[in-house]
Amino acid sequence: MYDLAESAPDAWADFVSYVVGKKGEDAVRQAYEPYSSRGLINTIAAAQEEVACDFLGDMLSSEDTLHSFTRDIERGMVKRNTVQKILDAIRRFIARLRGTTTSQRVARDMGITITEATRAVDMITRAMNATAQQTTTAPAQQSDMEAAPEQAARRAAASYSIDPNFASNIDTWEREGRPEGESFVLGSTGEVLQGLGAIESDIYMLGDKISTIMDEHPEITLDKIKRIPEILDDPVLILKSKGENRGGQNTRMVIFGSVKAQNGQPMLAVLDLRPVENHLVLDDMQKVSSVYTRSNAWNYVSDSEIMYADAKRTIPLLRTIDLRSNGERSIELQRSGSMGSISYSGQNVNLSGVKFSDLVSVGEDVNTKFSLTRATADEIAEAEQMEQDGSSREDIWAKIGVIRDAAGNWLSELDDSGMKYSRIGDVRFAQIFPDYAEYQQLMKKMLATNNGDEIVRASRNYVGEGLKHP
Repeated sequence: MYDLAESAPDAWADFVSYVVGKKGEDAVRQAYEPYSSRGLINTIAAAQEEVACDFLGDMLSSEDTLHSFTRDIERGMVKRNTVQKILDAIRRFIARLRGTTTSQRVARDMGITITEATRAVDMITRAMNATAQQTTTAPAQQSDMEAAPEQAARRAAASYSIDPNFASNIDTWEREGRPEGESFVLGSTGEVLQGLGAIESDIYMLGDKISTIMDEHPEITLDKIKRIPEILDDPVLILKSKGENRGGQNTRMVIFGSVKAQNGQPMLAVLDLRPVENHLVLDDMQKVSSVYTRSNAWNYVSDSEIMYADAKRTIPLLRTIDLRSNGERSIELQRSGSMGSISYSGQNVNLSGVKFSDLVSVGEDVNTKFSLTRATADEIAEAEQMEQDGSSREDIWAKIGVIRDAAGNWLSELDDSGMKYSRIGDVRFAQIFPDYAEYQQLMKKMLATNNGDEIVRASRNYVGEGLKHP
């Protein structure tokens, strides 16, 4: 919250000027004398900033100070851009409170709670909106045609969805060596998500998670991280997530945008509408839980419920992830726009969408065939770990492409597109080597009777015949 001097120096200077004008020179003198005697500050300017810091803290802990500030906003005594920067700073402060014990301890020492900080955000936002409405409805000196573009610009300024400071904050965090415990506000809920029913709130992401993503997914670079807000603000495809939290609830959506990773694959973001931090359910913020690419994205998407599909960009996205046919089979979008819904019931979120097959018509590709084969050791290890972590059969199949058969064996997809028909098959081989025909009969008998001795004898005869005919 007190990083305004670095993140928005012009707004901070304007805020200091406002507070000094409001509190008066006596307040500056009272701040200067005790601090200067201890050698903590040595200029009046530093004392003015100290007064501004105290006022900012009081806004979050004192109703009287907060009401006084919001009244001044409505009177036009504080520049709109300055108020917006203060809001951004408070939101970052709230995100840190939820993410680190150090920030929580500092807040306790200051007498500030998350509830009070959130209330401040709500009241300041309402004051800004009221000011915008007064400006819009006030008698204009211009004609309606001249005023319309300005009104549209004011509305756009009042409702943003991407935090303009996110990229620079990420750069600063990277330069400082990725310090632990940081949180970042990406912006607020965009129009598409609100159209589905999502509550408008700030969206945050933990710095530790960002660091893990870049370490585990080299295709997602720092520049790609800085573009995550674009995915949320301008989605191409929104899916209902298949995962569930520990309480059996699904509060997450998977969002594809136009941003691609370094490997050319589209990035997806997992958005949690009811995140849990420190065992507490947050109902006033949304969280980006993860960002990555999927090697088998087509399997995942085609087995998901679709909540939103952009009319022009969905087909190009599907062709990009259609690795089986290299994007050559026909894909048609039957409908577009919002087709799902989001509703809230207490701490729970109800998500609904439509089946992929009801949305997309996919033509057959006769040149591509897939069958199942035994999974590799690495695939089995990863699948069993996912099972232990509580992942469903569908999630394991979507992520790794392996599945258990009725006997409990792990199987994976095998691409048969390169296989060719051989004229020397079982029939012709049995005509050349009669023992092979006997072997086939004994094999069938063994499978029917579960008699292993028969297959042993058949194998010996078959191998013996092979040795006679090198």
